[in-house]
Amino acid sequence: MKNLLLLLALAAGALRAEPLVAIQPLGAVEKSVIDAAAREIREFYAVEVEILPAKPLPKAAYYKPRDRYKADDVIDFLAEKTPEKFAKVLGLTAADISAMRDDGALRQIE
Repeated sequence: MKNLLLLLALAAGALRAEPLVAIQPLGAVEKSVIDAAAREIREFYAVEVEILPAKPLPKAAYYKPRDRYKADDVIDFLAEKTPEKFAKVLGLTAADISAMRDDGALRQIE
């Protein structure tokens, strides 16, 4: 009977596991900024947060005419490179990024 109770307790704990969120630093990001983001996400959303090792921004996302990175390409990069165990991933960078507006023009994300 003890084994059954232990098994039920473990199963119930697994069902209540917090989602796992990844923070992926891209390029040079200050440690204090990364730590603050992780802390705020943990406190506000009540989730587990794992900080991944920093990676360079993807070269394919760089848009030379504006000297910034295309957000859609950075998002695609994160989707391809982030392990599936994470429910969500937050790419964190200090570089300029931009996204396309509905009219096809680039807009900067601040």
